[in-house]
Amino acid sequence: MASSLSVGGLGSGIDVSGIVSQLMEIERQPLKALDTKEASVQARISAFGSIKSSLSTLQNAIAGLKLPAGGNALDFYSTYSGTLSDDGVASVTATDGTVPGKYSLEVTQLAKENRLISAAGTSIGSGELTISLGSADGTATTRSTTVSIGDGSLSAVRDAINGANAGVTAAVINGDAGPQLVLSANEGGSKQFISLSGVSGLDYSPAAPTANFTTQQTAQSALITLNGVAIESQSNKISDALEGVTIDLKKATEADKPVTLTLARDTSSINKVLEKFVSAYNEYNTLARDLGRYDPSTDKAGALLGDSALRGADSKMRSMLSSVPAELAGLDKKTLSDIGISTQKDGSLKLDSGKLDKALAADFAGVAKVAAGYGRSMDGIITGLIGSEGVITGKTTGLQSSITSIDKQRQTLEQRLDGIEARYKAQYTALDTLVSGMLQTSTYLEQQLASLSSFNKK
Repeated sequence: MASSLSVGGLGSGIDVSGIVSQLMEIERQPLKALDTKEASVQARISAFGSIKSSLSTLQNAIAGLKLPAGGNALDFYSTYSGTLSDDGVASVTATDGTVPGKYSLEVTQLAKENRLISAAGTSIGSGELTISLGSADGTATTRSTTVSIGDGSLSAVRDAINGANAGVTAAVINGDAGPQLVLSANEGGSKQFISLSGVSGLDYSPAAPTANFTTQQTAQSALITLNGVAIESQSNKISDALEGVTIDLKKATEADKPVTLTLARDTSSINKVLEKFVSAYNEYNTLARDLGRYDPSTDKAGALLGDSALRGADSKMRSMLSSVPAELAGLDKKTLSDIGISTQKDGSLKLDSGKLDKALAADFAGVAKVAAGYGRSMDGIITGLIGSEGVITGKTTGLQSSITSIDKQRQTLEQRLDGIEARYKAQYTALDTLVSGMLQTSTYLEQQLASLSSFNKK
């Protein structure tokens, strides 16, 4: 009688590992469900991160729209330039406060600094040297400094003057006649003549020159005429002749041949700011639509389909665009449409440059007020969405808490599964042992029955 059971090795032939593995595959289904749930939450966190980044970019774009309360719209949205009909005469920088127009500029002379050269071989005493800067006749002194010159050598005099911050720079030049001290006033102008006193061999006064020094360059002020008005400047950089304008003189003009200074206002910056705003808003709008919709053609849903936070954010943004900010109520221009910005069917914005240019030409300040009003309104809404207490920030925090909860559930489930797997292994190992014993008993009985049959035949 042949046995119907197959004995595999020392055991019963039961595949304990295989059976336990298949049973655990079923037991792990809740764990896989947690993995799927976590992947979904992570996708939503990533989606909200993209929304937050897009809104932050939009907020940066509208920063240029936020005219400060009480600010001058024309100055805030304008840049200024200054040009000369001969740019070799001077360079011009124009800033806020500049009054556009054309001016006649004549440059009679440039400002120059006083420069003295000491006589070669002069014997110098020691003591305290007083260095003064002032008018050539000595009636006005603008600065006076006293220094100790040490041993009286030219190098000691040089070092003492340079270390005293006296408004004068000293150098020793070794020429054909021997070493000579060269003194230069740090600034030009008719009140920057150098005078020296207190040390023999170095005494010098421009009002009564001595042989100790030779004047290499006489100090003088810059002299210009602007639209017929004479102006004297101690420096070649003139910043107080016209408000908001700095003129850096380079050379004198030819006699009776003035150059033309043109100051102009460029208002195109507001166009660029509005273009940047529209572009940033449209990027946000496209992202929000993609994340919150279902595409039947691909049978795919956005990561935030049906999410209340996204719907709320989108609703606030759209409502703001279609409403009139309180500060604009009653003004001639009070909507985005009034300045050439319209809302399309898909929620995006479109800028009509031609309409904007006409509005700017007719009422620049009015356009600026509309831009500033909507800029402030949208900035407040975005802060309410992505600020530290914002809706989207809170939503993201909540989703991150869900990830933490899922991790804890996973740890608990994995511990339970370890126990279940151990129990299954013990049960099926015991069954394997039991069946193995039964097979051995069956084999023994078959052998006994076979022996008994042989004995009966005899």
